[in-house]
Amino acid sequence: MIGAGFILILASKHATVMSDCGARDNSRVIEVTKSLVVKKGELVVPVSELSTKVGRRACVRLSFAIGRDGKAANIEVVESHGSFPLNVNAVAALKKYSFVKPALISSCKRLKKYSLVFSVIVDKAPPFPSRKSIDIDMIKK
Repeated sequence: MIGAGFILILASKHATVMSDCGARDNSRVIEVTKSLVVKKGELVVPVSELSTKVGRRACVRLSFAIGRDGKAANIEVVESHGSFPLNVNAVAALKKYSFVKPALISSCKRLKKYSLVFSVIVDKAPPFPSRKSIDIDMIKK
């Protein structure tokens, strides 16, 4: 019985610690990358069947090169504290981004690999409509 209590304490302590997916450690690269964004892609945030009222914080850090056309190339998921659907959706969103073309990037901002962190709330249940907002005519049909 003592062992079970220890596991619960350890699990609850671990659950309160949230990683930033390396955002703090890679802040310079991320800031340079953000400064080169011309157009952002939309990140679709996944909602699972086990969604809650508040959801949970999740993040994914992607590493990539900027191709001659200004699009992300050689995209890699470097770190993730979320779910597989979030990783897939973050890669899809990054593919829609446009960046300054490499030929136009100043030498102080030219890197071999760029990085962005997508940090979102996932598994947050959509608000349930109040009784007042339900259209009575729709129910009768």
